[in-house]
Amino acid sequence: MQQSLSAERPSASAPSAFTLARAVVRVTAGNFLEQFDFFLFGFYATQIAAVFFPASSEFASLMQTFAVFGAGFLMRPLGAIVLGAYIDRVGRRKGLIVTLSLMASGTILIAFVPGHAAIGAAAPLLVLLGRLLQGFSAGAELGGVSVYLAEMATPGRKGLYTSWQSGSQQISIVVAAALGFGLNRWMDSATIAAWGWRIPFFVGCLIIPFIFVLRRRLEETQAFKARTHRPGLRESWIALVANWKLMIGGALMVAMTTTAFYLITVYAPTFGKTVLHPSTSDSLLVTLCVGVSNFIWLPIGGAISDRIGRKPVLLAMTALAILTAYPTLTFLANGPTFTKMLIVLLWLSFLYAVYNGAMVVALTEVMPASVRVAGFSVAYSLATAIFGGFTPEISTALIHVTGDRAAPGYWMTFAAICAFCATLALYARGAAAARLATQA
Repeated sequence: MQQSLSAERPSASAPSAFTLARAVVRVTAGNFLEQFDFFLFGFYATQIAAVFFPASSEFASLMQTFAVFGAGFLMRPLGAIVLGAYIDRVGRRKGLIVTLSLMASGTILIAFVPGHAAIGAAAPLLVLLGRLLQGFSAGAELGGVSVYLAEMATPGRKGLYTSWQSGSQQISIVVAAALGFGLNRWMDSATIAAWGWRIPFFVGCLIIPFIFVLRRRLEETQAFKARTHRPGLRESWIALVANWKLMIGGALMVAMTTTAFYLITVYAPTFGKTVLHPSTSDSLLVTLCVGVSNFIWLPIGGAISDRIGRKPVLLAMTALAILTAYPTLTFLANGPTFTKMLIVLLWLSFLYAVYNGAMVVALTEVMPASVRVAGFSVAYSLATAIFGGFTPEISTALIHVTGDRAAPGYWMTFAAICAFCATLALYARGAAAARLATQA
């Protein structure tokens, strides 16, 4: 399971560090756009709810908004199957340009749709369409980028290189949080609620042409060029069905990543504003710090897994999450302060980032080479649809039903248990397969 993909590449002169760094920037730029827009949707959920989903109560309006947020994630498995198989067929470069085009269309649509007061029921429907487009494209975007990074990595550094897939997302969170922090300083809350919340979305639209230029200059990976057989869509789908146990195991392994990520970066700002009641500036500042923390720990997690193996890192981080997720959120909820919120979210950031730094590369390694993008994308998308995408809604509902402001900790603990068990099962399966191959 941990054989380097670099072994698949034909021998050639090694690319320079500058060339590799440039390729990392080009391929991860699309990840930046995806997470930038997703974070904004989560942070400005209360404003979006008021503009597009007016309802009899703030709770009902917010739940409708988070339901639309989650609906985009339900499209991810479909995008993973269709676009993932397409990328395995035509190549990483061409496929990633297609996913970026679809993602950009959804971003532009959400940024420019008039509110419910102007066009009535068409407004929430168009926002939903934008989220569905984003979800469909994101279904294969993460897989395509992760596999590209794994295939271009130098020997012994796959974990480090692949970690930059998630690293680019943290940059987008930092930028989005900084924009929100600036808006909160320059505008009053009424202006932000009326139209100011759209400004960061417009910024996202402005950077789309730049990202297209970067991605069009990507070179195809040597591993894909060297492949003699490239399965068609039907053959890819048959292979995915035949490996359904692997898909489920991979999805459960991703459960820890996607739940923790959307809890600390998408739901936490709304959680802070509506439950813990810090100032908007404090909430944004905490989120900005979390993005920086994620960015630091992700490559460290990937590099550690290159040295000691993926399995020890994955098991250690999930065990820590099981033991500490609910207690730390209880500590925060029992006496919320800015300092407590920062400490708790930075701890959850550490758990998420070190785990994810090892998990992403591990997921590329367990998938069959012929359907590596499709397999990775299906597993990741299933987890995101079931666990991550509905984390804001489930967290809101848990607090509402139980009255326990730390209730989201139950959800993260459950996700960590799933990931712990899946890691044990997948690596046991890999060890058994290796023994059979040796005996043969």
